[in-house]
Amino acid sequence: MFVRLLCTAICAASVADAVASAAPAGTPTVVAADAPHIASAVANAARAPESRERDAERRPAEILALAGIRPGMRVADLASGRGYWAEILAGAVGESGSVVLHNPPYVLERFGDMGVPALLAKPHMANARALVAPLDGLPLERGAYDAVFLGLFYHDLYWQGTDRAAMNAAIRDALAPGGVFVVIDHRAEAGSGARDAKTLHRIDESEVRRDVERAGFALAAQSDVLARSGDDRAKSVFDDAVRGHTDRFVFVFRRSADADAAGGSDAAGGSDAGEAEPASAADARE
Repeated sequence: MFVRLLCTAICAASVADAVASAAPAGTPTVVAADAPHIASAVANAARAPESRERDAERRPAEILALAGIRPGMRVADLASGRGYWAEILAGAVGESGSVVLHNPPYVLERFGDMGVPALLAKPHMANARALVAPLDGLPLERGAYDAVFLGLFYHDLYWQGTDRAAMNAAIRDALAPGGVFVVIDHRAEAGSGARDAKTLHRIDESEVRRDVERAGFALAAQSDVLARSGDDRAKSVFDDAVRGHTDRFVFVFRRSADADAAGGSDAAGGSDAGEAEPASAADARE
C-alpha cells in the first residue's frame, strides 16, 4: 500500500492502493476517488488540454479524495499559478461551495495574469474568485475555510524569505473545525532539510512536517501516490531527465488539539531570510 497513516486506516475500495485517511475527530471525511463530484470535476471537458495532460502525474482524483473534498466546501488554493488545482476544486465543491484562487504579487509581476482572468470568466468557475496577496500576509477570514491547498511551493518559502510562521498561523486560523491543510512538494534527499530548496527546488519532507507542526498542526494523513522511485533527487526539478516526473510527498494536516485548546494564537513557526530572487509561477513549475 502506498499510504502510511498515523492512526486507523480507512480506505475507499476503488483506491485502496493509493489513498487512505485517518479517522479521529477533525480529520478528513473519507471520500472515494471515483465519487461523482470528483470524477466529473476531473473529466470536465471545459478544462484546458494542457491542464488535463498533467492529470496523469498529479493524480487529482486521489489527492482530492485524500483531502476529503466534498460539495459545499470552502477552499483556498494558495500560489495557484494558472489555477490547475483551483479549477478542479471548483468543480468538486460545486455551486454550494467556493474556491479562492490565490497568487502572490511577485508571481503576477513576473509572469503576467497567466490566463487567470479568462479562467475565472468561464461558466464552470462561477464559484471561484481571485486573491492577490503575499503568502505571509494572507487576508483569510478566521474559520472560513474547510481546506487550504499549497502545491509544489513550500520549498520556495525558504529561499524567498517568506515568514512561514505568519503564513502557517494565518492558514491554521482560517480553517474551520475539521479543516485540512494539504501540502504537496518535490522530495529532496532524506536529511537534507532545506538545503536544496533554491538550487534544486526540492525539500526534505521531514523539514516541511516539522515546520508545519510547529505552527499548531498535526499530521492527519500522508500518501505516496505521487512517489516516483526512479527520480534522481540530486537533479533540479527542471532538469529534462526528471521534469514532470519527480518524486513528491503529500501531507494532509489538521489543527492540533493543543492549538484548538489555545485558540490558535500562540503557535510559533520558522522564518528564514532569503534572497529576493523571483521564482517561477506555481503552475509553471513541474
